[in-house]
Amino acid sequence: MMLYKSALAKGEDVYITEKHRTIGPMLVDLDFRFDPVESHEKPVRTYTTATIDAFANLLGSCVSHYADKETFDIFVLEKPSGPTSIKSLVKDGLHFQIPDIVTRPGVQYMVRADVLKGMPAVLDHLNLVNRYEDVLDESIIERNNWLMYMSKKPGSCPYLVTRVLRYRASDKVLQDVTADTQLDAQSLTDRFSIRNKFEETPIREERLNDVIDHEQQMQEKRKRRELVQTVLTNQPVTSNNMCENLEVVCKLVDILDASRGESYNDWVRVGWCLRNIDHRLLDKWIEFSRRSPKYVEGECARMWTHMRMGGLGMGTLHMWARTDSPERYREIVRSDLADSISKSVSGTHYDIARVVHHMYRYEYVCASLRNRTWYEFRNHRWHYSDSACSLRKRLSTDVFNEYAQCALYHQHKAVNGDSEQEAQKRNVEMCNKLNAIALKLKTTNFKDNIIKECCELFYHEKFEEKLDSNCGLMGFLNGVYDLENSEFREGRPDDYISYTTGINYVPFSEDLPQLANIKRFWSQVLPKDDIREYVLTLLSSFLSGHTREERFHIWTGSGCNGKSLSVELFDKALGDYTCKFPVTLLTQKRAASNAATSEIARAKGRRFACLQEPSEDERLNIGLLKELTGGDKVQARALYKEPVEFKPQWHIALLCNHLPHVPSDDGGTWRRIRVVEFTSKFVEFPKNANEFPIDLELSEKLDEWKEPFMSLLIEYYKTRYAKKKIKEPDAVLACTREYQKNNDHFADFVDTCIEKTSPSGVLRMSDAFLEFRSWVKDDNIPIRVPKKKDVQKYLDRALGKPSMENGDVCYRGFSVRDRGGGFSNKGGADYDD
Repeated sequence: MMLYKSALAKGEDVYITEKHRTIGPMLVDLDFRFDPVESHEKPVRTYTTATIDAFANLLGSCVSHYADKETFDIFVLEKPSGPTSIKSLVKDGLHFQIPDIVTRPGVQYMVRADVLKGMPAVLDHLNLVNRYEDVLDESIIERNNWLMYMSKKPGSCPYLVTRVLRYRASDKVLQDVTADTQLDAQSLTDRFSIRNKFEETPIREERLNDVIDHEQQMQEKRKRRELVQTVLTNQPVTSNNMCENLEVVCKLVDILDASRGESYNDWVRVGWCLRNIDHRLLDKWIEFSRRSPKYVEGECARMWTHMRMGGLGMGTLHMWARTDSPERYREIVRSDLADSISKSVSGTHYDIARVVHHMYRYEYVCASLRNRTWYEFRNHRWHYSDSACSLRKRLSTDVFNEYAQCALYHQHKAVNGDSEQEAQKRNVEMCNKLNAIALKLKTTNFKDNIIKECCELFYHEKFEEKLDSNCGLMGFLNGVYDLENSEFREGRPDDYISYTTGINYVPFSEDLPQLANIKRFWSQVLPKDDIREYVLTLLSSFLSGHTREERFHIWTGSGCNGKSLSVELFDKALGDYTCKFPVTLLTQKRAASNAATSEIARAKGRRFACLQEPSEDERLNIGLLKELTGGDKVQARALYKEPVEFKPQWHIALLCNHLPHVPSDDGGTWRRIRVVEFTSKFVEFPKNANEFPIDLELSEKLDEWKEPFMSLLIEYYKTRYAKKKIKEPDAVLACTREYQKNNDHFADFVDTCIEKTSPSGVLRMSDAFLEFRSWVKDDNIPIRVPKKKDVQKYLDRALGKPSMENGDVCYRGFSVRDRGGGFSNKGGADYDD
């Protein structure tokens, strides 16, 4: 203290703050923000002596409500320099100190709460733009250090005592005793120090229980803060979970609508988002959560360590804030942007591109530097932006306006602000530079160069890889449906969705328009209940990009049976999520490894792929069929583009009148294939049970049906597929087995010529092969008889591991079925031995 007083005596500038002890004097810091008065060149102080008296009287009344002291002096401190301009606002303030009232922080918090209630009546005439909670600074009670008397912040001036008001509690009288008080700096330094107060002011007896209760609540909060601090201390600190600009993040959270804390899912998402942005934001999530009456103490800290990483981030937080409070969001962004604009007055393309990036980094992405591929986020999803066209337009509008506004601010400061000639000159220069940049932002060549620089700043190397990769999300015109959580919500940049169904999501209801017609249509296309339920559940499973079943679906039936219209309706409901594969993809040989495979590249992220009618003599390429339905990553290359590797989300269906040949006898192929036969007929004059009247205008009605049909499919997904998975009807399995028999001649042979017997029965391989040759000839099977070892290889798989008996391969428990003709080894069929 002696050194400090010595520095004061020498007239030195001092910048010393004191840390709070467990007890301390009553301190008040009023921080005013208000709009400038246009008629005044310089900022004008708006509060008056009457304002000070009114507030001091309010403060004295609230303090005496708790402190058992008849009289005490309230010191008023002001900055002699007066108010100052900060951006577009005027800043001013007042300090009040009551050195004779010494309490614990809890009492000062209670006094502050009472003072806040009376502030509107005292300060409303000032037309402040900041909230009273922000005007009356809470942090100086115990968290933030307090400036010693005559100390100041660098570049500022100290608060000095201008008045001393004595408050008498018994009759609530305020008396000005400034002239009777010793006000020299040396004396006030001792009196105002917050570190030399050791005797606590007594609390009024009638308020004692309230103070004790409040202290206990404060203690509980301190314990919770310690828990939070422990949680944060235990978090791994990496560049991935730390944010450089926490101040902006906190401001954005402050303007989020309180309704985001009402539903559990929305509340958790806010926490998840903040946890991804920075692991130190737990306190901010707790503060946000307290705005809801559903808040439970300790729940945020408990969940913080279990938050899922990835997904939500700064882009989502900006989108929420922009949606909830557009005006306040623009103010925050503009304030944050001012520094970047000031640093760009050099006029270089890179510096201006940094400003553009600062403004739109959560709305635009450059996905390829080589191809100049841009995407813009709007209306719940990412849209391809040809040559960043919309961003170029914004250079001449929004970015221009920001530079013009900043230039106007410096012009105003030059005319009405600082009186120093040098400062005025700097403001004029800044204004001219900013205006020059603003004008360039309306010229083509300059904009071209800015966009070129923006490519690198906006570049996201993995963007197209992430695009449409979330298997559980579907984009709609009015939002995003989350299949895993059965929830419809707004789309977010972090969803990485570019596809859309092209329709609005409509919640399911049995009263939906056209739903009855849709159900009637399906009851006619698939009259059997179990098959209809199977197909509708199957279509609902196609909404998801998960391909666990690894099926290849074949829908068959000849002429006017409704299968094509069924798929057309499904296509219209899914929009971008469907595609068509050329049937040659699965009937021709595999393309060369360096050849373009555009049809596969275009199918990335699609949920349904349809193939139409192969020729009668065409055979399926089983290797490709397994690859495209196996769920493993595939590699594809669009024309003139680099190869991409991705995990397929598509479910494939082949529509045909004639079933194609499947040249395979292995179980892996037939495990994948499922055949549904569409047996109905739509005719002009129905006569038979499976015939229905044809509606020649039905195709035109599908546009009215697609929204309610999608609602029906989502309902099926929630209530059937997600809970019970897919039950395959016997008729579908039987139809598939019949198809297998017609293609797999080995299976047909076993089914026709081999029967299961008692365990003592024995089928010799030599007998089986003789029967196979006879069967090929007698039944006119259109194949060349394979080698004996190939027949044995199949029987090993079908009948089980054989044994060797008397030099022959034998299968226990099987025998040749008696077909009425016995064995036949006569010639007639070509075969290899």
